[in-house]
Amino acid sequence: MYSEEFRADLIAIWMDEMGIPSSVALRNQVKKYSKFLNAKARREDVVKLSDSLDSPMKLQLAVMASIGEAGHTEPIAIIKSVLKAGLNTDDNYLYQEFVKYEASDLFWGMVSSITGYNDADHNLGKLAAHIILTAASRTLPTAVFDGLSDYMSENGQLQAYCSDLISDWIHSDDADSYVSIAESVENEMHLEKRVSKQTADALADTEILPCINRIILSKLMTDISNEIVSSESIFAIAEKRRAMVWFDEYKDYYTGIVALAKMN
Repeated sequence: MYSEEFRADLIAIWMDEMGIPSSVALRNQVKKYSKFLNAKARREDVVKLSDSLDSPMKLQLAVMASIGEAGHTEPIAIIKSVLKAGLNTDDNYLYQEFVKYEASDLFWGMVSSITGYNDADHNLGKLAAHIILTAASRTLPTAVFDGLSDYMSENGQLQAYCSDLISDWIHSDDADSYVSIAESVENEMHLEKRVSKQTADALADTEILPCINRIILSKLMTDISNEIVSSESIFAIAEKRRAMVWFDEYKDYYTGIVALAKMN
């Protein structure tokens, strides 16, 4: 027997090392992403990212989180991390890692299922626009999005997920990275011009566009200069904005307008 040829099953060895249960489904996943898992350091990182790797989905998320340097296996964290690396798909070093390790289809499959983005172009700039427009459609008047239906999802569940993704981002420690991306989308989609056609009251509940406060204040100040002062409306708008992100940047303007409304 000693002279018989012996070949170690590398996939089985990796699975045992990573504590992955022996099943056909999991084995197929480990084999599929073997190009990434062939380094011990990367295997260790995948293990650290998940409390268990007992299902194909958990393994897939852990692999994506490791490639995307997300730190967590939640899809929100993975998408955020990739978008933060740049909206130019060809220059985004994290996305190119997905391509390198043959996991880009896995990434876009996950993106499609939770955001509704299905563009065959697989463009990160379009993905960012899709997420932001879809999230904004929950609070902005439908007229804002005339002609933009191809760039967003109208499914309520997908709208909620996109909204949660943005909300998580703008209330995190790296909110500044979102602002630059959102401003890029605003410029690309001419959102400031579209949003400016709405009343200040119609914009008061929207948080995710950096241009919103500027537009609201401009409208209120224009009304005041035209001697149109609706005190109750000003109080309501200022109170809503107070609880939202970026308020501190515009606090003095709101304080002045509220004071004028009180005098009125």
